[in-house]
Amino acid sequence: MDSEVDMAESPDQTKGVSPAYGSFKTFVSFANSIRDGGHVPMQIDRTLMGSLSGSGKSETMTALKFLGLAAGDKPVKPTVLFEQYVMAEDGERPAILRKILEDAYAFLLKAPEFDIERASTGQVADLFRQQGVAGSTVVKAISFFLSAAKEAGIKVSHNVKPPKVGSTGSKAKKEKRVDPIPDSVLAPPVLAAEKQPANTHRFEIPIPGKPSVSVIVPDAMDADDWEMLSQMFGIYVGRWKRYPNGSGSPADSGV
Repeated sequence: MDSEVDMAESPDQTKGVSPAYGSFKTFVSFANSIRDGGHVPMQIDRTLMGSLSGSGKSETMTALKFLGLAAGDKPVKPTVLFEQYVMAEDGERPAILRKILEDAYAFLLKAPEFDIERASTGQVADLFRQQGVAGSTVVKAISFFLSAAKEAGIKVSHNVKPPKVGSTGSKAKKEKRVDPIPDSVLAPPVLAAEKQPANTHRFEIPIPGKPSVSVIVPDAMDADDWEMLSQMFGIYVGRWKRYPNGSGSPADSGV
């Protein structure tokens, strides 16, 4: 390894980092591209991810952080685990990946009174929801885990499959009517300069019967930033309020 590369220590699972929910195949392809380059990069950013879509880059970055392969923010640095896994030969990777998964998915693989080899889809989905994963992301998160576990040789009950998301009965539920958002909300007045940081934009979101929600974001946010913000906002609020599905409201107990 190049001695000038600043390697971050492998972090504990940081609160607020969502379980990996992208494509495991894409994650492995990224690892292979780094290995093919012959060295560990000084930092990990989207320029290393080639032609991946914006969502693909966000999902890969989330997976790296959740698995303990990347740490920090601006810059995001590779950890010692990153070098061990990414630069390993194909035959060496399963054993390394197994240790990575055992640490990252401790909430699942080391949960008290729980056995992944005898579990049901519902049990696994509930444990993911307790980590702040919500909606269709539960399906993607379980899919990533199952693919990674298979690669690492971790035995998982054949009953565990990505849950279905949608109707819970034979009849589809009526869509709830949503009134259009007034133009005054979409284009609210900007705060006075002395009260709002420069180069930012402020949104006012009304909550019936409660004070409005104020959101201030940088003007320079691009489409990828908005996509990541929309995904992570629900996760953070869910963990803050301790709702099981991370959506900010109680959810059905079923899958």
